[in-house]
Amino acid sequence: MKNSKKYFASSVACLLMASVMSTANASCGVTECDVTNYSGTDTQKFAAAISDALLSTTPDVVYIPNGTYSVGSLAIPGDSAGNLNLTIRGQSDTGVIINHVPTVVGSAYRAPFDVERSGQFNDVDLIFERFTLDMTAFRSLSDFTNPSGTTTPVTAAHGIRVGAGYSTGGMEFRELRINNSPGYGIGIQLSGNDKNADNVVIDRVHIENAGFDGVDTKSPSIDGGGRLNRNITILNLTVKEVGQNDTGAAVGLDLRYEDIYVRGYSFASEPTPTSPADGSPIDTNPDPVRTSGLVLRQMASAGDSVPAPANDGIIRQVHVTEGSSGVTFETGTSDVDFKLNLISGTNAYGLTVLNTDSMTLRSGCVYNWTGVGKFLLGNTNLTDLMADFYGPLCPTTSQVGSSYNKPF
Repeated sequence: MKNSKKYFASSVACLLMASVMSTANASCGVTECDVTNYSGTDTQKFAAAISDALLSTTPDVVYIPNGTYSVGSLAIPGDSAGNLNLTIRGQSDTGVIINHVPTVVGSAYRAPFDVERSGQFNDVDLIFERFTLDMTAFRSLSDFTNPSGTTTPVTAAHGIRVGAGYSTGGMEFRELRINNSPGYGIGIQLSGNDKNADNVVIDRVHIENAGFDGVDTKSPSIDGGGRLNRNITILNLTVKEVGQNDTGAAVGLDLRYEDIYVRGYSFASEPTPTSPADGSPIDTNPDPVRTSGLVLRQMASAGDSVPAPANDGIIRQVHVTEGSSGVTFETGTSDVDFKLNLISGTNAYGLTVLNTDSMTLRSGCVYNWTGVGKFLLGNTNLTDLMADFYGPLCPTTSQVGSSYNKPF
């Protein structure tokens, strides 16, 4: 995915959403641009390092040594040709702490890392790895949703937001901790006639106390001639508590993809989220399905267009607990091999499969489910496919934690 890069110096200023007064022409090292080599505020240092990494042919790595940083909102728009080749790498996921300073752009709060470009990207090789992003500062704002619902939610401030697709390439999110985001932890936010976001890897990521979903992915609209995103790999993802700024339904892992591979995913969340401020319910009349562990969705559509369902997936080692709904496969989901997955919880259904019969459900277990029912099968007949789903016995909680590396 690495291409030669032709960057233009006049684009330096657009990399910061706030005013930047940094030494953006400071030289990088041979292999990386170290944020501590720059002067100014932490936001200015990060912006300058990103500028230099984008403006040079080598290196394209922004390096963050262990330490605590206060950073506002950074735009990452790529180069004049529409290419984006950049790695933002911390020294360690627990040693690099980025405390986000809420930043208003226009009339909305924006993400600490906002990957956006008018007209979409051409080639992308984008990597975020090894740091903790903490957005606790949003919790003290007056317009963070309160239990009575009288204030306006902070809707746009995701932890890492990808707002534009690309023609070729891919993205990686590795060894990250994202805490207290008022929106999504990671949001791939495509719509309309956008290009897709293909070839995505999420590896060893921990998301806690998300305002909306833990990981949310959207695809272009089928009405605009679009398709589902393709090829996503999820390895050892943990999501704990979602929906803390959302009066609708919130999901730990929300996928609009085909060619899906999931191995090692743990989810736990209150069935009905409560306000971080005082513990009161965010929505006093909630949807019965308020927090879900994993949802495979259809492509967005409008009018009479037929939605395109998620398909072609292998899902292994998923443990969902405490949510109001476990795992949902929306109408038409097909060719998904769902094995060795454990679901427990309350309120709605453990496993929901809507109107599809091209799936393999085996060697799994829904246990300790005290809600409406363990299964909701819609209008489909999965009796034969589910013959082995229960397995001989459901594991004990301690076995679940050991087998699935459950970190909470």
